[in-house]
Amino acid sequence: MNDRGSIKWTAMMMPEHIEMLKDLKKEQVKVKPIIDEQKQEEINFQLKMGFKDNLLVEIKYYENGHFLTFKGYIKEVAIKIPLMSN
Repeated sequence: MNDRGSIKWTAMMMPEHIEMLKDLKKEQVKVKPIIDEQKQEEINFQLKMGFKDNLLVEIKYYENGHFLTFKGYIKEVAIKIPLMSN
């Protein structure tokens, strides 16, 4: 069964309502999540275990108003240390 979601209801909606729903959906996508310290520790632990035990990891990240996901194995860890200049 192919459900068309909200598309099937747009025929009974006023154009202004349709536009408001589109705007609301755009706003919802652009909200960047805030990760607290406990969640950061949990993520770090899972990444360390994935690297140590060569496990398949799934990483979900936020970029340009969208959540992106990829799966893979961690082969190396590169630590970037910012350099200070005088």
